[in-house]
This record gives sequence, structure tokens and C-alpha cells, in this order.
Amino acid sequence: MSFKVYLSELLSLKDKYEKEKLKSQDMYFQTGVEVDETVLDQLLEDLTDFSSANGNTSLTAKLRSLQNNTDDDYGFIRKRSATEVIARVYRIIRVLETFGREHLERELTPVVEAIEDENQRESTASRNEEALKKVFVVHGHDNAVLFRVKETLTVLGLTPIVLREQSNNGRTIIEKFERFSDVNFAVVLMTADDMGGSLKEIEAGKTSARARQNVVMELGYFIAKLTRDKVCVLKGQGVEVPSDIMGVVYTPIDENEAWRMELARELSGAGYSIDLNRLIQN
Repeated sequence: MSFKVYLSELLSLKDKYEKEKLKSQDMYFQTGVEVDETVLDQLLEDLTDFSSANGNTSLTAKLRSLQNNTDDDYGFIRKRSATEVIARVYRIIRVLETFGREHLERELTPVVEAIEDENQRESTASRNEEALKKVFVVHGHDNAVLFRVKETLTVLGLTPIVLREQSNNGRTIIEKFERFSDVNFAVVLMTADDMGGSLKEIEAGKTSARARQNVVMELGYFIAKLTRDKVCVLKGQGVEVPSDIMGVVYTPIDENEAWRMELARELSGAGYSIDLNRLIQN
């Protein structure tokens, strides 16, 4: 036994007496319902002995004061109403919680920690499961490609996260980006939205098609956060590739839309549950 078990037993006994009281009550006579105290007396006696054996003198003294007294005139324990017995159980519980608090806390701490650990594991699993339904889509100004990518992800049963479609709630752009980038995979659309080159190239009239600066920045962010195998870069024809990430695999945005199947395979490889048949049907 332990103080925790005794407390549990007392709480169960309280519920039992309360149910007996409700079951026996008459709609006109709500007092005078008597219950058997024998179990409570034995439990209190055992708890007192247990407390004494554990050296808790203050708790032991309080528990002894709550034991039933023999009526001096008649020599037997008087019967008590259910209301009185229930009140007595409450007093015992309060004494145990007050004077046995140190013992209870020591016994309950591992239990509480185990519950908290389990809740943490469940919460983490839930977040991971939710994250495996979302895909962040980084885009520039090509809305046609953006729409088709969103449509493809939706067909695959996933939720595309597009920053401009999310509520601001008073956040700055970077705060909003950080808030909604809690995903396991990102699709980056490097479409021909800008033109640029080195000063010499520009002076010579040579410029190249480039993705928007925000797209390049967010590509780097997700490569650092998720690693390269969880980032799929869809690149438009003729778009210049940033030199410091040449090792990244780019999937061309082709007219036959072979990129859709390639994107689905990348998602499957990243741990997403993907049914490739859905793409064939759509």
C-alpha cells in the first residue's frame, strides 16, 4: 500500500456512500439514511498504522482523532446517517492531503511526470501528423504555375500553405513566415519573374531570367530548416540558378507537366502518404 492508494480508496468510498445515499433517499425524507461504516473504520485503522510505521507522527495523531469513539452510556458505536459518514470521509481526506502532503507529492511526482511525458509524446505525434498534411509553397509572380501546384497538392490530399493567403493577425512579414513555415516539406517555384546580371553583363546588354529575391531567400531558409531532401524546386525554363546551391536538384516546369509526378515521388520519399493514382485520374 501507499498514501496514494489510501487516498484513492477514500475517494472511492466517498463515491460509494454518496451513491447509496442518493439511492436510498425518499423525496420527502432526505435525512436519516444510514450506511455501513465498517469498511471506513477498517480503512482508517489501516491508514493510521501505515502512517505510524512511516514515522509521520503529526498525520498519525490526526488520523487517530478521527477514529470512531465508543458511546460511554451504551457501550457500542452509534449508527450514523449517510450525511455524517460522508462528512467524516471528507475530513479524513483533508487530513491526509494536509499532513501527508510530503508523502503524497513524493509518490505522485513520478505519476505526474509519466502523464506529462505521455501527453508530450501524444502532442508531438499529433503535431507531426498534422505537419505531414501541409506543404509550404514558395512562389513569385507566376500565378498560373502557383494555381496548378496548389491544385496538384490538393488532389494528393495535402494542404498547400501559401503565405499571402494566411491571416496577418498583426504580424510582420517575417513573423508571419516563421509562424506558417512549420511544415515537413516545401515546394519552391523558381519562375522567370525578374531579370538581372552582373554589372559587366548588364553593360554588355546581357541579362538572365531570375526568380524573385524573396523566392531565393525562402529557398535557402527551407534548405537550412528541412534539409535539401525535403525541398522540391520547380524551375521555369531559362531561369538562372543561384551559384551557391548548385547541388540542389531542380525539376523543370515542362508543358507536359511531368513535374507533377516527380513532385509526388519527392513527397512520398519525405514520408508523406501519397497515392500516385490520384494524379493519373486528375
